[in-house]
Amino acid sequence: MGREAMATSLTVHRAERRRQAQSRLGGRIVGMVFLWTSGINLGIAVANAGFFRHFADSSYLPFVRQGWTEVVMAQPGAWGLLLSVGEAILGGLLLAGERWAKVGWVGVIAFHVLLMLFGFGFWLWSVPVLAALVPLARRDWAVISRRTGPPPPDRRRAEQEAQARALRRAYEHHPANGGPPPRRSGPATAPAARPRSAAPRHSAPGRSPRLTLVRPPDQGRS
Repeated sequence: MGREAMATSLTVHRAERRRQAQSRLGGRIVGMVFLWTSGINLGIAVANAGFFRHFADSSYLPFVRQGWTEVVMAQPGAWGLLLSVGEAILGGLLLAGERWAKVGWVGVIAFHVLLMLFGFGFWLWSVPVLAALVPLARRDWAVISRRTGPPPPDRRRAEQEAQARALRRAYEHHPANGGPPPRRSGPATAPAARPRSAAPRHSAPGRSPRLTLVRPPDQGRS
């Protein structure tokens, strides 16, 4: 009876995990993309740190242009390595799943929003990417919340009803409740004979024991 309930619970749990894994496909793809771009920026920082010298020239904000020239390009190699490490961390968070993925989604969306400060040309990249990332993040966020938080009432009720049906079916099929006897996997064997008790039979109380006379065998007549 408990075994069938456990099997039903495991089946429901596996189906839910399979559906959640399919729902998290977008988060895994974004995480792998960020790991890939992290490797590209690492190569640029090592090979040619001055590659991003004119990166902020088209910004419509003066403090962005000034800060990029005076702060970032003062140590371009160090900032390039920091950018590569940051992208690798965001990709790892998205691939890790659970609550870590929520932090990764916040960082990924914030990264593309900040990228829009460097000029309207970056809007041509950031706006379509954000239009795809935000729905993916909302969907992944909901899946993670279902996994880490308490189950919703509808799903909890469905699991309880499935377990109740399994318990009722196991109860009805139990031999003690009129169900069919369990099948034996091994060869059928005859029941062992019940040994007879060697204790002497006693007569009922108040009665004298019955005596049996044994007639001696006839001997030859003289």
